[in-house]
Amino acid sequence: MIFRRITPDDIGEVVRLERLCYNVPWTEEDCIREVNDNPFSHGWLMIEEGRILGYAFLWEAYELSEVARIAVDPALRKKGLGYALMQFLLADAREHGCEVMSLECRASNTAGLRLYAKCGFTRTHRSKGYYSDGEDAVVMTKQLKESL
Repeated sequence: MIFRRITPDDIGEVVRLERLCYNVPWTEEDCIREVNDNPFSHGWLMIEEGRILGYAFLWEAYELSEVARIAVDPALRKKGLGYALMQFLLADAREHGCEVMSLECRASNTAGLRLYAKCGFTRTHRSKGYYSDGEDAVVMTKQLKESL
């Protein structure tokens, strides 16, 4: 398994997975902006034998990092791929000097909440009506570096 940066040539496959994995997927334009225009965005693909297994967009700014998007092909779930992708993101954030990682997860996404807890994230609060359909988000964080 390898991880590599998302390029403009990958956007079609990222958008295909977005549509499979999210109730409100990012558009092609959203993904292009992340790759081409957002200086804080690090887009990553997880690939094995030429097949894209999943992807993530990680925002890194100074000491803070945020998982903006993460997805694994639904046909390949429950094989530890989400955990492997999260471990890669944590290592990337640490390598770039980030001290904290945060994310939002739909309150109904029990598999996601379990994955993030397994990766050492703790629930900090619930953001009421966060998603466009009114669902709450569970906000989670993980310390990447010891506090001063």
